[in-house]
Amino acid sequence: MVVPHRVLGQLPFALFPTRPVAQPPARQPLFSEYREIPWLVREHSMTMLPTVSSLGTLRRMPPGAAERRWFAGFADPVFSPNSIEIASAIGNEAGSGRPAAPGVADVPVRLRGLTKVETIEKQTSAGLSALPPLPDTREEVSQIAEALGADPNRDVFFGKAASEAQVKAMDLAAYKVVAFATHGLMPGDLDGLVQPALALSAPQVTGGHQDGLLTMGEVLGLRLDADWLVLSACNSGAGDGAGAEAISGLGRAFFYAGARSLLVSNWPVET
Repeated sequence: MVVPHRVLGQLPFALFPTRPVAQPPARQPLFSEYREIPWLVREHSMTMLPTVSSLGTLRRMPPGAAERRWFAGFADPVFSPNSIEIASAIGNEAGSGRPAAPGVADVPVRLRGLTKVETIEKQTSAGLSALPPLPDTREEVSQIAEALGADPNRDVFFGKAASEAQVKAMDLAAYKVVAFATHGLMPGDLDGLVQPALALSAPQVTGGHQDGLLTMGEVLGLRLDADWLVLSACNSGAGDGAGAEAISGLGRAFFYAGARSLLVSNWPVET
């Protein structure tokens, strides 16, 4: 059980080698020797907590309701009106559960988030429309839903349906596993963004009155009863500002909103 202090939260404790590792031969394929490395997680189960007091919070939480549905997922939001055609071509916006359309595998690899270079050099006034679409996240969430036996027409939300209003309106406490597969944003990635956030469908697309960003503060207002919360996005475990603890951002917010365990990323996620 690990409670990392400040920047130590950015370290992958589970991937610490338990003994020295010899240098591989020069001609050996890159990373091919990784399967032989004695990672710490192979010998010990690892649990990371945001604070020591959070352990008491977890132990006081009652068991989840038995009648909860298995899975709710949000993926492939539409960030600008120009992206609607792309989302429509890939499948039913409300959640068809079908894999991504042919050709998605040919989309160039990009990151689920904005780098500082992209924000400063390419976009002088960054907004949701600056974010590239993530059509492969639809397949990712569809496969999870299928594996857990979820209803693709009721429990997964794609395209315009992957909206801030939808997240806030539905009863997330009715699900055992909740997943978000989208862009994860850090403070400063978009104009006026001062908290970590998940990018959802833009209000110009949904017709709603919200900004399309599920911020850390808004996550704290959600009510969850999830055994597992998955954030498949860039830096979703990152802190709420420069120098903050790595898991003090979205990860901690979902924890205090009622998630018993989290899967978050400390680094950029390729897509």
